[in-house]
Amino acid sequence: MDTAAISVKGVSKVYKLYRGRSKRLLDFFSLGFGEGRHDEEFCALDNVSFEIPQGTTVGIIGRNGAGKSTLLRILTGNSSPTKGEVEIKGKVSALLEIGTGFHPELTGQQNIHVSGVYLGLTQEEIDRLYTDIVAFSELEDFIHQPVRTYSYGMYMRLAFSVSTCINPDVLIIDEVLGVGDAYFSRKCFDRIRSFMECGKTVLMASHDFSALQRLCTRLLWIDHGRVVMDGSPLEVLKAYAASIRKQEEKRIRTMIPALQHDAHSLREKGLIYGSGEIVITEVQCVNHEGQECHRFNVGESLAIRMRYKTKVPVVGPVFVAAIYRIDGITVCQAISSRDGVQFDKLDGQGIVDVRFDRQLLGPGLYVISVAIFPSLDLLDQLGQTPYDLHDRLYEFQIEPLLDCALDLGVVLHPVFWRHSRGA
Repeated sequence: MDTAAISVKGVSKVYKLYRGRSKRLLDFFSLGFGEGRHDEEFCALDNVSFEIPQGTTVGIIGRNGAGKSTLLRILTGNSSPTKGEVEIKGKVSALLEIGTGFHPELTGQQNIHVSGVYLGLTQEEIDRLYTDIVAFSELEDFIHQPVRTYSYGMYMRLAFSVSTCINPDVLIIDEVLGVGDAYFSRKCFDRIRSFMECGKTVLMASHDFSALQRLCTRLLWIDHGRVVMDGSPLEVLKAYAASIRKQEEKRIRTMIPALQHDAHSLREKGLIYGSGEIVITEVQCVNHEGQECHRFNVGESLAIRMRYKTKVPVVGPVFVAAIYRIDGITVCQAISSRDGVQFDKLDGQGIVDVRFDRQLLGPGLYVISVAIFPSLDLLDQLGQTPYDLHDRLYEFQIEPLLDCALDLGVVLHPVFWRHSRGA
């Protein structure tokens, strides 16, 4: 059986919430009278238990406020549990927030020495490690400047270098894995990997799915202070992404009625405009099951559904749906007349779907414009006056790929590979 480097048994953390500073002071000095010195309690961690074997790299995921940072602060001794036990074997180093232990008025050199003492090093050990810390941070030209003059990236370089150069048995990292630019981030990843190869134990909390997949052999998912799932990175990330997707769908569904109710003000702002003989009354993104959806995986079927209502009969209208990147670049436009679809006389209400089956969009946030025109001359760059046009009012998300950390672009186009030997 593997030796546990980190053991957490039944840990809970409860914070008292107060309505005023006076009540907090009375409680601190035990001067409150009777029960109810504080108004209520908040349970940040609720009976959390797990073990991490020596030499493994484990990640923690969860929404903001789920309890990740509270747990890591307890593991590093920066906070005490209300209940439960924590045991860590070996020397621990932690990077919990920007420059823990740094003093802004001290120079980088001075802060290295102060942080070394904070981490339990002797002066001799600090002197021996000093050159390596400065070299790894690449801050030689700034090491004698006050830390308050450092940029965020410089601050984080020094903090990461100090935390990792002491060669700990257990390294704990909270949300600061992407340190500085891409070059330095790669150095950080390489250092963590070297820890793993040397049999060190690493525990990290992060929202970076690709980093967790590349580095971790196991993930803990924390929600509302409890461990809701503990398993392989791929399985846990799939379940977590599905949960986030469900919550986001709920949030967006509550926004849609308000957007439709506010159509009049949107027309006044010019985001909805047109002559009005036929109007778009509702727009939905729909999945392959015909259900409204706003978060899709790469390659899934996506349909843009437009509900319309005529004020007078119209003949031969042209429906348009355009997708844009969040930075405004046009990704694609679907034009009914160009796609060979003709609409006869429309009178009353109806639904028009334009389906991207399968959509080839890369991960990211996209916005949608929809419109109905009397006709559309594809050679006329200025275009014609629409019956109704909704300008970039709707959005959907293509989820990140779980098996690839590279930026594969806006469009994941199908390709065929062929190999021929010789010149």
